[in-house]
Amino acid sequence: MQYIIDLHHKPKKIEMKTKLHFAIVAFFIFLATSNAQVSEKEAEARLWIKTNEKNLQINPNDAFSLRFVRKTQAGETLRFQQLKNGVPVFDSEILVHFSPYGEVTSTASTYKPAIANINTTPSITKENAIAISNQALEISGDITFQESKLLVYDKLGGTKLVYRIVTDSFSKTGSWETIVDAQTGE
Repeated sequence: MQYIIDLHHKPKKIEMKTKLHFAIVAFFIFLATSNAQVSEKEAEARLWIKTNEKNLQINPNDAFSLRFVRKTQAGETLRFQQLKNGVPVFDSEILVHFSPYGEVTSTASTYKPAIANINTTPSITKENAIAISNQALEISGDITFQESKLLVYDKLGGTKLVYRIVTDSFSKTGSWETIVDAQTGE
């Protein structure tokens, strides 16, 4: 424990919880400010996607959000996530790489033109989906990490709106991924 010495008052004990809380808040502020995904090349990359939309078979109702930017000595890579009604499509993106001289030198696509237009308003809440996941995993101990994301998903036979929940706990070894249908709770 540490003590703050104040000449006018008795020493005050700084609780470890308070220090830990401060450290966590500082860490998340750092993450929020350091992971901003911006690039001067975004407009040029979007123009490349627009110019190649016929070859990529891009549906006119699909949109893309800049998800990741990586700048190195080899150039700059931008990854764009496919969206359906503003909801990210699982495992579907377009990558555009620029050389250090600003030329598009490579591209890659896992874009999914066959993703159906579906209702992207969930019938169950994120909290309900987490509870369903925890019950299915039979979690009995403390949860050390849990993340839930709403996604459009096509891996279970057809296009569905789902919550993808990743859970780590003391009672189960490893990270567990649970896919919960956001309309039915299945």
